Amino acid sequence: AKDLPSPEGLKKEIAVIEGQMDRRPLEKQEHLRKRLEALRHRVASWGEVSQQRAENLSQKLHHRALEELEVQVMNRCQKNIKAFLNSGGRCVPDRLFKAPYDLLLPAIAELAGDSRELGIELLRRSATESKNNHPLEPENKRFLERLEQSGIRTHAWLEATEPQKVEIKGAEYSLSFATDALELLLMGYHFDTCLSPNSFNFFSAISNSIDVNKQVLYCKNQEGAVIGRCLFALNNAGQILTFNRYCHNSDLQFDAVVDNFAIRLAGSMKTCLSSKGPISPLVARKWYNDGAICGGLQLISSTRRRDSVLNRKLFAIPKNQIVAELIETLGSRSTVVTNLAMILEQPVFAKRLELAEIMADEFGFSEDVETNARFRIAMFCFRAHKTDAALAILQSIPEQRLIKRMRTSGASWDEKEVLDLLLEFDFRIARKYLRNTRAASVRSERHETCPLRINAIAQIYRKLGKLPA
Repeated sequence: AKDLPSPEGLKKEIAVIEGQMDRRPLEKQEHLRKRLEALRHRVASWGEVSQQRAENLSQKLHHRALEELEVQVMNRCQKNIKAFLNSGGRCVPDRLFKAPYDLLLPAIAELAGDSRELGIELLRRSATESKNNHPLEPENKRFLERLEQSGIRTHAWLEATEPQKVEIKGAEYSLSFATDALELLLMGYHFDTCLSPNSFNFFSAISNSIDVNKQVLYCKNQEGAVIGRCLFALNNAGQILTFNRYCHNSDLQFDAVVDNFAIRLAGSMKTCLSSKGPISPLVARKWYNDGAICGGLQLISSTRRRDSVLNRKLFAIPKNQIVAELIETLGSRSTVVTNLAMILEQPVFAKRLELAEIMADEFGFSEDVETNARFRIAMFCFRAHKTDAALAILQSIPEQRLIKRMRTSGASWDEKEVLDLLLEFDFRIARKYLRNTRAASVRSERHETCPLRINAIAQIYRKLGKLPA
């Protein structure tokens, strides 16, 4: 009708324009006169089609036919895909074929082996099941049972899917672990990360969706749009780790939101937060680990700034309240113990040397504190001139553990302080420390070039009777 209008339609438009001519400003009448001429010409030559118009009509018909064919092909493909995915009375939701969910199927099809099969199974389950059903997988079930036997309340991990309301600057948001399989698979899409469909680590989004030791925390606004996201995981000991935090709203202070969620969850589960520990694959065979961010301890890593909130608190409160403040801030004593080495790097402990005895009494002799942290406490005491306490802590650490700690990580304190303490404690261990930490270019003690280390070697040789006193 637009390309070949009827004569009656053309005549009606002519009559309308003729009636408007006298009422229009002069500058617009010229345009109307040209339009009238064109319309009268079309009426006079109606039935004749110019070559250009015929070509235009041909192109339009061709494009319309292609569009119709595309619709038919897509409908047929969707029908076949549904027939392939639907099983056991389950019906794949129609949203799978709408943006952005329509990215998932081709991305899964591009995967290989186990990842592809698990991805297809997740699409099949998306109709009726949520991640809460995944503990039924034998591998997931065994993992949960083992944690339960160790005293960890795994039901809190599984039930953290109920939305928690938080209000920030007058706006309300909801926090929860995602359960919808399609939403889980889009965890990379919302922030354009390597877990996005068709990106190189998309296989890991499948692992995160089906393994029960991983959960995806979403923060949504009142309209249901995803504003923030963070991956949570349980290591083999049942401790909580968190990974990179992504957020579209910088005012949300998403790091603190994640930290608080993690601390409350750890309390409910009777476990602690951590930044390390193996995370085993369960149902999925492959998983991409991009490095934990201290499972709720972002606030610790940020406290290396003296002006941080926690450091200001620790600088201000009496020394006998330090341990209680750390436990309250991090949610549990076990979280403090697990991350004590990192905590001791905070500026407050470099300035308030009077805290050395407090930390020594509370943590220095505890078997549940790792060797690295106990050695740091010993160094802290030595710097505070509490030499007896420092030597007592080192004496309480099995020699093999102490030597292994030096072999694997060296010391992060000033080397002169480390050597002074070790020479005071046991010159044999001091010698092993020097051997374990010397530069690759230094073949033996005789080739050492550092004056500090040469002096320490000389002291050791005197104690061995190889040099005069």
